[in-house]
Amino acid sequence: MNHGGNIWEFIRKGIELDDIIDFSASINPFGPPDWVQATICDSIKFIRYYPDPEQRDLTAHLAAFLQIKQEYIIAGNGATEAIYLLANLLHGKNILVPSPTFSEYETAMTESNAALKFPQIKESNDFCFPYEEVVDELSWADAIWICNPNNPTGKLVERSMLIALLDNALKTDTLVIVDESFLLFIAAHQDETLLNVLDKYPNLIIISSLTKFFAIPGIRIGYMATSNTTILNRLKKQMPPWSVNVFSQMIVPGLLLDDEFALRSRELIGKASDEFFKGLQAIKTLKVYSSAVNFFLIKLCGDTKADELSDKLSQKNILIRNCFNLRGLDDTYIRVSVMREEQNKVLIEALREKRR
Repeated sequence: MNHGGNIWEFIRKGIELDDIIDFSASINPFGPPDWVQATICDSIKFIRYYPDPEQRDLTAHLAAFLQIKQEYIIAGNGATEAIYLLANLLHGKNILVPSPTFSEYETAMTESNAALKFPQIKESNDFCFPYEEVVDELSWADAIWICNPNNPTGKLVERSMLIALLDNALKTDTLVIVDESFLLFIAAHQDETLLNVLDKYPNLIIISSLTKFFAIPGIRIGYMATSNTTILNRLKKQMPPWSVNVFSQMIVPGLLLDDEFALRSRELIGKASDEFFKGLQAIKTLKVYSSAVNFFLIKLCGDTKADELSDKLSQKNILIRNCFNLRGLDDTYIRVSVMREEQNKVLIEALREKRR
């Protein structure tokens, strides 16, 4: 497993948490809300009891927030649990994974003995979604994984394109799995989500994580949603019991209702992102790709490779995401998340020093 967010190597070396700047995990740098800690402390009394196995209150709040039927929702231990549950459901099937994208789709499907094809998301096309190539493969495919916005490219697939894809996929009986884990970072997320067409498309499954936007990766919470009752019933039978811990069940309702936090986060991240992008672009040895969300994919144009740069920055207690292990990319690509303004300046200065 090679992902961002591994601060523990630094902690084991005795480095203080406040001295680490983690650009490798694309988490909201302005969260979680201040009240979360108090709510968790107040929930300590519940740790000697099992969580609600049916997640009734949690899924009711999710349904209200997502504006879909409660019975369409299965909550779980992050979006990653949903990925592996769906991989088990699709054991031995023909699967499309447009790439580069989040590596766990390929990993999970490989473990499920699936046959895989990887329509290429090309740099020469500004990493746009390869719609025509995907449609051409639908007659072969039992399912397709789409990350929207895509990780690590940060590109948003046009909603009209996804609707057209769903229409074509209905004709070929192809399941379309859309991961919307980063969509909450977009102000117009309600206009971009496919949640409001679940009733129309029984071949659509949406998965998402609340970890990233609400900055709670240590707690783990995600969900999947579909109107397909056959798939829902099969997934529920696969779900491990008590998958969502009591802390998640206690804080998520409040998170979903905290409009002030959501609006403020998008405003602050948007401002920090604009300045960060300009600062990174000013470094001539970097090619920085535009992004719809809170991270940037970067190509190193000089002699330095991603692993060398990562090692140099780690000496300054700075983490970045080396993208060498993502299909379609190589050791000249990195991904950096948008942090607070003062932290972004630290990385920009460190990258300038490396250039010198």
